[in-house]
Amino acid sequence: MEPKKQFLGTFKLAMINVAAVISISNLPIMSITGMPLVSYFILAAIFFFLPMSFVAAELATGWPLRGGFYSWVKLGLGNHAGFLAIWLQWAANIVWYPTIMAPAVASVAYLISPPLASNPWFMFIGMNLAYWLITFLNLRGMKESSTLSAIGVILGSIIPGLAIVLFAVIWLLTHHPSAIVFHLSNMMPPLSNLNNLVLLTGLITTLVGMEMSAVHVRDVHNPQRDYPRAIFLCAFIVMGVSILAALSLAILIPSKQIDLTAGMMQGYQLFSHAFHMPWLGILMGVLLAIGMLTMASTWIGGPAKAISVAAADGDIPRFFHKLNKREMPFRVMMVEGLFFSSLISLFLILPSVTDAFWALIALTSQLYMFMYFIMFVTGIVMRYRYPRVYRAYYIPGPFNLGMWVVAGAGIIGSVASFLLAMVPPTDFNHANVMHYIFTLLSCFGAITFVPFIIFSIVHYFRRHNVPDREFVLVKHASHVPVKQVLV
Repeated sequence: MEPKKQFLGTFKLAMINVAAVISISNLPIMSITGMPLVSYFILAAIFFFLPMSFVAAELATGWPLRGGFYSWVKLGLGNHAGFLAIWLQWAANIVWYPTIMAPAVASVAYLISPPLASNPWFMFIGMNLAYWLITFLNLRGMKESSTLSAIGVILGSIIPGLAIVLFAVIWLLTHHPSAIVFHLSNMMPPLSNLNNLVLLTGLITTLVGMEMSAVHVRDVHNPQRDYPRAIFLCAFIVMGVSILAALSLAILIPSKQIDLTAGMMQGYQLFSHAFHMPWLGILMGVLLAIGMLTMASTWIGGPAKAISVAAADGDIPRFFHKLNKREMPFRVMMVEGLFFSSLISLFLILPSVTDAFWALIALTSQLYMFMYFIMFVTGIVMRYRYPRVYRAYYIPGPFNLGMWVVAGAGIIGSVASFLLAMVPPTDFNHANVMHYIFTLLSCFGAITFVPFIIFSIVHYFRRHNVPDREFVLVKHASHVPVKQVLV
């Protein structure tokens, strides 16, 4: 007799989603916005977070395929779009790594000498050393990845987030001045100033990742009822924690003085010096650095393995599928490392560390927004291409109206965020605005152009039956044939 399946409750599913999404890496960006960050989060929830969650849930329950996002897009929009989608997901994660590692390295810099956090060469060398160390550890096979992930969330998000809130409360209770004015009118976003509104782009990057956790919707007893409840609960928790933590940092540090990479350490140092506890600032810096690097470690192997799914379908040559004895895709991870090292040269090219950090945030946002734009379009297309496929979770509404409304809101949010990313923030070095835009678009164009070259080369060799062992295509026995999920 088979054991009875254990279903996830609404609260447990919400907590899984919170762990997948919540991060404080972009907390200083949110803090710069001040009180308007409340309305920014509401806009981000309506036009991105909720649409992303619901569309991903429907696709995940209709097509529970190995490869997830890649498989959905390939079924809906074809091979080229599928490969582009998985490439964007892989590239966006690599561009995202510096935004995690920069605060970690900046925390170490603050412990040594605060000016080092603004030194481009220190940041460049430190981030390279940290990344390659983590990569070589992952190549040995990280069986403890789930444990590391939990440690990373606790040390890198929960403790630093709760600490900054506690410090702000103590700061106000001891009659220290607040750097922001609490007033209802200050919550309105500055719609007349694009240079301030662009900070919404950085905020949205903190909400990505729900397509990864959407697979858990199948473990809910009543997905149609319980999944929306879990998503709204998750949104409430993520927004509540993020808003409280960001406002707390804004209370301690005036917005014009917040450093995008070392903002958290600024808050910790200010508090620890004000209350004559220098050891506290050192402790928080160590926890923040360890937590951030641990979180990065748990992500490095994942996107590389996702690329191997494309190899299984014949979109990438065997060269990129080679695994080491620990079953890690070391060739892809080496390419990731070279990509990463080239990318963080922006810290040496752009005028300041802050400018380089923001450029990486903007590029990450553009890649993610393009990726999610494809996913939203896929959600609509799949409704018409495969109307009879059973979905455990189905966005309600007659004549596909619900899908059009939800995915349409996501498309609007994705396009708007993509365009806003090209507008530099108010405090950006305006003498180099054109340089910034050119660098950003050049990086985006190069990253999105590469998959078409790879795809064309692979399929050229496939059509001409070139007997090169590096272009022998692989087929995993575990790959689920498409026909099996279309009936």
